[in-house]
Amino acid sequence: MPLVNVTFLREDHALSDRQPEDAFLLKRVKEAGIELKKWIGTTNYAAALAALEPNATPTDEELEKAEAFQLAESALVMYFAIPRLNLKVSDQGLIQSANSKNFGDATFRVAAPTEIKQLQKIYWNSAWKLASAYISTGTGPLPVGSTTTDE
Repeated sequence: MPLVNVTFLREDHALSDRQPEDAFLLKRVKEAGIELKKWIGTTNYAAALAALEPNATPTDEELEKAEAFQLAESALVMYFAIPRLNLKVSDQGLIQSANSKNFGDATFRVAAPTEIKQLQKIYWNSAWKLASAYISTGTGPLPVGSTTTDE
């Protein structure tokens, strides 16, 4: 069971209730959970799940830690989602830009690879900052594009 669900993600990231589709988000939740468990370990992950249960009575410190891990997982979902959200494929190939009847005269374009990496870095670093405060071993991934964890 993950720390986040689709409803939490839509609220946390101000996502439409239609797009991206729930199935797409749930796949990214799995990816994010796998990554977060590498960072914090299965014991911390299980403790966070328990603290977030509706009838749980965690201490303030346990709840704060669980919520930090929950927000970290949410950020990791976006880290994994961003490249896929940017890719629009038709039966004739990749769509570079398109007009949308839902947004008036708006024209949408595919983000450049550097823009995608910048967005991913923001989400990755956010997740790492939230989780690393509770990792006692000091191990874990460096933030994307960093040489230290002090960014």
